Amino acid sequence: IIEESKTTENTNTETTQTTEENNTKNEESTTQEVNSTTENTQSTETKTQEPKKDVSKEQPKPETEWEKLGISEYDYYHKPMWSWARVDYSIEDYKTFEQTHQACIDAGNNMEDIISFSCTNINSYSGAYLGDMLKVKY
Repeated sequence: IIEESKTTENTNTETTQTTEENNTKNEESTTQEVNSTTENTQSTETKTQEPKKDVSKEQPKPETEWEKLGISEYDYYHKPMWSWARVDYSIEDYKTFEQTHQACIDAGNNMEDIISFSCTNINSYSGAYLGDMLKVKY
């Protein structure tokens, strides 16, 4: 009877120890999960904050050439660069530089009672050829 009692006590003691070990392992596992969750949350918060910092650090766009001149983009490409200039013979009408310039010369040659004429190439602010201006001296 005494031996059976000792055996039962040993079994109960072993069961108690095993249960305590399992509880300890569960607590450690729970602690690791909490730590992992906290790290993930912090990581997510960090990722969320990073774009905000990037937005504030963005460089302003460089000013365009037409903005520097105080004109519209359309004017930069389609209007004469000089305020006194006008386009009498447009590249849009004659399609090539040679044809446009020749049209201006032909018009000057066909004029009567003039002293002289000139055909001046007119460019936009961008440097694109817009056409010719016919200037006549009477």
